[in-house]
Amino acid sequence: MKKTLTYLAVLLVMAALVIFINQNKKQHAQVPPDQDFAVKDVSIIGRIRLTDPQGTTADLRRANGYWTINGKYRVMPSKIQLLLETVQKITISKYVSNVQMPHVMKELSEKATRVELFKEGEEKPFKVYYVGGHTADSKGTYMIMEIKGQKANRPYVMYIPGMEGIVDVRYFTNEEEWRDTRIFSHTLDDIDAVAVTYPEQPENSFRIQVMHEDSFQVFSGAGQTNHPGTLYKEGVKRYLSSFSFIHAEAFVNERAIRDSLVHTRPFAIISLTDKSGSTHEVTIYLMPLNKRSKLQYDQFGNKLPYDLDRYYAFINQGKDFVIIQDFVFGKLLRKYPDFFTKRNPT
Repeated sequence: MKKTLTYLAVLLVMAALVIFINQNKKQHAQVPPDQDFAVKDVSIIGRIRLTDPQGTTADLRRANGYWTINGKYRVMPSKIQLLLETVQKITISKYVSNVQMPHVMKELSEKATRVELFKEGEEKPFKVYYVGGHTADSKGTYMIMEIKGQKANRPYVMYIPGMEGIVDVRYFTNEEEWRDTRIFSHTLDDIDAVAVTYPEQPENSFRIQVMHEDSFQVFSGAGQTNHPGTLYKEGVKRYLSSFSFIHAEAFVNERAIRDSLVHTRPFAIISLTDKSGSTHEVTIYLMPLNKRSKLQYDQFGNKLPYDLDRYYAFINQGKDFVIIQDFVFGKLLRKYPDFFTKRNPT
């Protein structure tokens, strides 16, 4: 009996020792609050609120499998993914030196973007920190945690291991930069008809009607189907399949030229009607030559009147003004004769 009690006592001591060691390990592994920037499991994040020094806010929320900005628009998936990756992987690169400390703290108090991370369904952020500018060598970004409503005493230089470059540019607040630029995302099975109208060249306008999965009719701009050539069915299918991934380059709703262009004749109008009967239309205008235009002169040295690589366009029933690229839209700007092969001589 005495031996049993001795063994039991030894076991209890050993168990207590194991518990003490594990707790000690956890304490050592715990990240200090002023260094606890990263969120390893970003799937718990349901909302990210970014507020810049001017008070502009990007309120990003996750719902129904996608993210929205300020309760208005869908967010570009690639951009929110990049931010989440940053939130997950940011790591301390080095301490801010005592010499740099006053300058960095001043910059963080005047120019930093406040980042608030919320768990889904919660109204109180579980993590808050500030993102300032980047280091002189462009290899790190200054950040500082907020602890119990106050900035921490020490900022840090942050980076993403294995990545060259800065991360502060990923914490932006411009609403239109966050917006999903998708214009067409329709598969062939989802398309009922496509029409392209060229006001200045009506002979090139056309309309494609999908009759069945492998059957199409192509009408001229005047509604005729009497083209002398043979319908190139595979070409029509390939053309319609091009509408699966068409994006704008950027929203530019603030540009003054928007108001003047709307009163002029467009270069082209692309109209897609889907199987549900909804119509999606893009009204395209030639973009006047500007300093960003890649080509300024033609092959004879004459100044070009228009940009050959980009257009302006209205989308979303004329509500939004965007820039589109010829690299993306050129394949949609076909002409009526393009869908026919020459009739074989008999």
